[in-house]
Amino acid sequence: MVLRFYSQFFSQASKAMGFVVMAVGLGLVCLGLLIILMPRLFAYIVAAGLIGLGLVILTVATKILWAAHKAGRYASADDRTYRVKVRVVD
Repeated sequence: MVLRFYSQFFSQASKAMGFVVMAVGLGLVCLGLLIILMPRLFAYIVAAGLIGLGLVILTVATKILWAAHKAGRYASADDRTYRVKVRVVD
């Protein structure tokens, strides 16, 4: 039995937020890789930090998208499951 605690609106919002966070993470990873191409020691330190931060953000985005996907899948399955001719007796 699946209980839905939030509507499809929040599922869509969390998917959008996940995509934005994923784009930011990919941007940070790419920025870090571009800085690595610069041959300075300070650039390598900053690049390692940016790549690490980007990977953490990508992990969070993946978790958000995975949870939104699972919630959306359960929501669509719940809409079609119902009982016919059920009586509630006091």
